[in-house]
Amino acid sequence: MKNDFKGELDMEGEVCIEIMTLYSVFNKLLLAKRFAQSDFMQKPAALAVIDLADSCSIFEEAFNYKATGVCYNNMANFQYKNEAYSLAIQNYEHAIFLAEVCLGTKPPSEYYDWIKKNIKEQIPDAPRLTYRERERITKSHAHRTYQKVMCKYKEMRYLGGV
Repeated sequence: MKNDFKGELDMEGEVCIEIMTLYSVFNKLLLAKRFAQSDFMQKPAALAVIDLADSCSIFEEAFNYKATGVCYNNMANFQYKNEAYSLAIQNYEHAIFLAEVCLGTKPPSEYYDWIKKNIKEQIPDAPRLTYRERERITKSHAHRTYQKVMCKYKEMRYLGGV
């Protein structure tokens, strides 16, 4: 195993299925450790979002709803900063739903049902809106969604770090 936690575990020769399973688990742990130690806020936005998406999938597989929600929130923050407001809204919505799962107001099964649905932009097409008006409305919606997710995570923190 490498000491810098940046690479994968090295394996050589034939191994049994149990060893392969352990190998997979440790690789995921190393990726999660990389995320925890990462200075992703200092990276270029595209690389940070890729790292966050990788971490998101790892945390989802481990049913760690809080960490998954934090990843979605951080991805949305980058997208909002880069004026990708529709994507930011979608990721903020993920974070809100996961906060509600952590708070116990929604069961995890509802989250997985919600993921399966096609998430569409919540602002309807209105031919009479100019591009700038539509962008302003989308930005405003993204900001309100951000405020809602921050309220949910503050509630989780005050309830004892759910």
